[in-house]
Amino acid sequence: MITLYWLVLYAAISLASIQFVRFAGPLAIGPCYRIEELYDSDSGKLNVAYRILAPTVCCEIPVLALVAACNASNLPGPTLRFLPTALYWLFLGVIKLTNNTLVDRLLPFLGEALISQLLTLAFDHFVIGGYIGSQGVNVFDNSSIAFQFELAIFGVATCWISTLLTRLQAKSHSHSPFPKATHGGSYYSLVDTAEAKLFSYEREFGELLPQRFTNDILLRSVFFAIMAIEDGNRPSFVRTIERLTARLNLAKTTGIMQQTCAHPLSDRDSVELAIPFLERMWDRYLAEYARSAEGIGDKAIRIYSNYYTYDYQKLSRSICSHFGPFYGDYCGTRLLDASGVLHDVLDFEERQHYCLLPKKVSAPGSICSTEFGWLSGEYCFWSDHETVTSCLAEEAGSCITITSSSCTEKDAVGTLTKRLFGLGAIVLSVKYIEGATTVISCRGDSSLISDVVDEGWRMTAKDN
Repeated sequence: MITLYWLVLYAAISLASIQFVRFAGPLAIGPCYRIEELYDSDSGKLNVAYRILAPTVCCEIPVLALVAACNASNLPGPTLRFLPTALYWLFLGVIKLTNNTLVDRLLPFLGEALISQLLTLAFDHFVIGGYIGSQGVNVFDNSSIAFQFELAIFGVATCWISTLLTRLQAKSHSHSPFPKATHGGSYYSLVDTAEAKLFSYEREFGELLPQRFTNDILLRSVFFAIMAIEDGNRPSFVRTIERLTARLNLAKTTGIMQQTCAHPLSDRDSVELAIPFLERMWDRYLAEYARSAEGIGDKAIRIYSNYYTYDYQKLSRSICSHFGPFYGDYCGTRLLDASGVLHDVLDFEERQHYCLLPKKVSAPGSICSTEFGWLSGEYCFWSDHETVTSCLAEEAGSCITITSSSCTEKDAVGTLTKRLFGLGAIVLSVKYIEGATTVISCRGDSSLISDVVDEGWRMTAKDN
């Protein structure tokens, strides 16, 4: 009978093997290969061979080492030595069921597991059994099964070495044609923003992003920067455990984007939930930037009815400088220095455009929609922190100023400007100081306008 001690050790070997097989294999056998995600997206012979052989190699070599150690110490050796590989496939199956990636790949998965387990049984019987018996180490010279296993080790080790070299080259300044820049020395400099990693995000999740993320390079960069941070904080294996614990109400957020839901989320589900949340975050940032000292005065952001434009270089510098506080909207604290991650992701996204960047970016979206509704004209911009101005304000002519005698709500401002529109008036600017006063500048017939000005407002006329 197997003791609890050996069972726990076998489980540890199998879990470690799952992580190592996933980490050591993907880059060696093609960019589309994944263990947990998109498991069979690359069905080439090398992929299948690796998935069958690697678990046997990773699980049985430690078992053989344990047998040798027990023999040398005259201790009773492990029993049921095929269990680590069996547990490997059992745990991997549970992971895939949790991630919903096994539904249409069940038969190939079972076939790989069966062949891998048969190889393990053959190795255990002929090689480990021969070692324990009379042959000792001579089994590796006399057994054809041992020789074939040595060839399997050679093939799998070749993949591992190739992966190691590829990973090192991806992170090396001297070997990469587009070296990964490292900005800052904080914890977030440890987040994996190598080109291979960012490409994997694009391939897996890029199709889920709406058109706005294609038009707005900075929004796309912000999205994948946050994804890289969250992925670094909770790698795929940890997320799998989270999904299991979420069913027991022990984990509140799941998926690569760490979103909250009543049920555990896959990585793709969490991305779909994060998209509108990130869009709202970006809308708030654009609105704050437009009203700030960095954005006012030179129309750095122009607001239209269903899209906006901004100066790419200026806003790029701004978000890179303020990404830490911006990321606070997502993670709950604004004290983390995460700007280096955004720098790296932005460099990557700019290379996708051959570093030929637009002067102005135009993207669909509605920011400052309430303030835009107060004004006439095709677009508006913020001329100072409290004043939103129409593009028509630059035209010369006399204007009428309507000032509130007390604090007003935004709804009251909107009601008055709609009345002015109904009279054919052109609203040029609105200065709104919450809790204090509102100043509306417009053009139109002063006699008609005076009739719609309610009590609490006063009207004066002046020349521009």
